[in-house]
Amino acid sequence: ADVSIGAVSIVRHGRFNIDAWASDAALLNVGMKTGSKYVYNVLGIGVKPAGTSSRLYGMYGLGGHIPRNRFFVDIDAVAAAVNDGSDLFSFTGTSLLSQLRVTGGWQVLPQLAVTFGPALSVFVSDREDGSLVPLYDAFIYHARSGRTHVRIWPGFTVGLQLL
Repeated sequence: ADVSIGAVSIVRHGRFNIDAWASDAALLNVGMKTGSKYVYNVLGIGVKPAGTSSRLYGMYGLGGHIPRNRFFVDIDAVAAAVNDGSDLFSFTGTSLLSQLRVTGGWQVLPQLAVTFGPALSVFVSDREDGSLVPLYDAFIYHARSGRTHVRIWPGFTVGLQLL
C-alpha cells in the first residue's frame, strides 16, 4: 500500500524507521516511524534533563514522506503529553505540546540518514505557563485564560534515522 492510516500502521514492505533526535523542547528523543511509503505514524518518547525544568514527553503523530533519491522531506504533526520535573510519572491536569515539523533528510549511508528542519510548537497547559519548555525564550505568542496558558514559538529538530 502506498497510503495506510491507522493508530499503528504495519505494512508489508512499508516503512519502519528508528529515529533519534534533539529539538528545542526535548534534548533526547527516540521513536519510530511506521507505515507505507508515503504516509506514516510517529511514536516516541523524549526527555529534557535540566534540573527543576526537566520534562518527559510521550508522543504520537502522523506524517507524509516525499522521497527524492538520497534526499527526502518528512512533514508531520506530533502531539506530546508533557510532564514536568517535579514528578515525572504523575500525569495530572493538561499539559500538551503539539508540533508541526518539516524535516529534510539526507541518506549518508545505505541504512542511515541525517535529518534537520524547522518546527512550529504550540504548548497548552493548565499546570504551568510553559516558559521553561523550550530551550530559549523566543515566544511569538502567549495567552492566558483562567489557569490555561497557550504559548507558540518556532523551533527546530536535528537527528539520525535508521532506514
